[in-house]
Amino acid sequence: MKNIDFEKDYYFFDNGPFLCYNLHMGRKTKKQQAIDLLQELNENELKEVLNAFDNSLTDNLYQNLERSIRKECPYCHSENIIQKGKNNIGLTQFKCKNCNKKFNILSKTPLEKTPYSWNVWVSVLEYMLKRQSIKTIRHNLITNKIVSNISEETVSAMENKLRNSFIELPLPKLEGIIQCDEKHFRESQKGTKNPINVLDSGNRKGHKRATPSKYGTMGPEFSTICCAVDGSGHSIAKVVRMGYMSLEDFEDDMAIHFENITFLCSDMNTVYTQYASIHKIPQYVCNSGYHKIMAKCNTQAKKVAAYEQDKLDYIVGAGIMSYNKMVSFRNINKLTINGVNAYHSELERYINHIAKGVSTKHLQAWVSFFNYCNNYRVDNGHYPSTYEDAEKILIEIIKLRNPIKVDDIKTQKDLTKRQPKRYTKKFIKKTVAARIKSNNPYIKFTEEDGIWIVNKKKSIDLLPEYKRRQLAKALRIKPFSPIAVSSADLKKKLLSHPDLEDALYVLANGDSNT
Repeated sequence: MKNIDFEKDYYFFDNGPFLCYNLHMGRKTKKQQAIDLLQELNENELKEVLNAFDNSLTDNLYQNLERSIRKECPYCHSENIIQKGKNNIGLTQFKCKNCNKKFNILSKTPLEKTPYSWNVWVSVLEYMLKRQSIKTIRHNLITNKIVSNISEETVSAMENKLRNSFIELPLPKLEGIIQCDEKHFRESQKGTKNPINVLDSGNRKGHKRATPSKYGTMGPEFSTICCAVDGSGHSIAKVVRMGYMSLEDFEDDMAIHFENITFLCSDMNTVYTQYASIHKIPQYVCNSGYHKIMAKCNTQAKKVAAYEQDKLDYIVGAGIMSYNKMVSFRNINKLTINGVNAYHSELERYINHIAKGVSTKHLQAWVSFFNYCNNYRVDNGHYPSTYEDAEKILIEIIKLRNPIKVDDIKTQKDLTKRQPKRYTKKFIKKTVAARIKSNNPYIKFTEEDGIWIVNKKKSIDLLPEYKRRQLAKALRIKPFSPIAVSSADLKKKLLSHPDLEDALYVLANGDSNT
């Protein structure tokens, strides 16, 4: 190399001139010349060059973000602010002349004091939207040179902060025809060193996913997520409590997002019937076993008979209808619960199979993230999955000014509403008694069975009408036909019967003819 003549040239790049050497034996590319020069630098000099380059890019990215965010103090909301230079990652610093506090656009947000550029955070959210694992996200961040190095623990922390932000994003108002249903998830204390037994408040050993519960979805072993979908496809999903959902839960957590309801479509859970009755909303009710019962009704006469016993589907609050008239009315008005069933089935797949189980205390964050993606699809015509989608969503999160810290997430307690201990004890006692009397050790009570463990009157009030008729038939109360006796008179006869409790146990086992 010593015998080769060199010719010096200056090449100007965006960030300034690079002194490059051209060999008479052949001109090197600008890229190769830059690489050669960088290789001559020591470690500290190289870091200075790379940091200067990163800061110039970061500066431009945050300038775009700053143009999208309203300039006001996040502490007192005053707009009387002045600029005070920039920090080490290129963010403009501001000072509020009202409260004298300094801040930037990331103050009081999940990104506050972050050492990572805007590009890294947007990319993490983009990969989350694509439902990639933490390991895959880290690999993609490094492979795509978005960041030089990052640990899986850091990626997990960033994910958790972003996911919890979705709880605070505003929900849409549902209107018109609204479909409602619940989905139950087995309680989980994933990541907890000393899990608590929710049945007796003592300690318990960890259990594998899909381990069967002891007593059923009405007890404290399951969290209840109420889902609602309207005709446009917009949705709401909330973790309302552990065990059965009460009318008060539904009113407080779900109904506040409803307006201008024309029809409420649901299964036979009496909470929906009570809500529709109180607010004088017509209701379409579909039996949870509709398809199984319909498969057995191979003639029109059997369909009519099943319809008259409320075993198929029916309409409340729109006048008396024959079976044929109801079917015609249902089809014209597009009354169904297929939309909400599809929604919570996909939610179940997301929680149990893609996320591979979620701790109950973090369940609402995962549900909110899933629900936001569904509403984004409705509003934009596609599920969010691109960098542009992620950047748009992250800007909405920044606008919330909701500071979320990793330590707060780690120490977060399970605040899900729970059934009283008194209820749990009675629930277990009645379940055991039902198993003994029915000679079936696998009985588990669900929402469809009615909450009859408190007292007989409440159990009868909450049972669907067709099950009351089944009870009357089992107890040989005559007449039990809906044509011969009203619902109110039938309830009186049932409550006065001495064998009502035993009949309820038998009904829970699914055999009403013994």
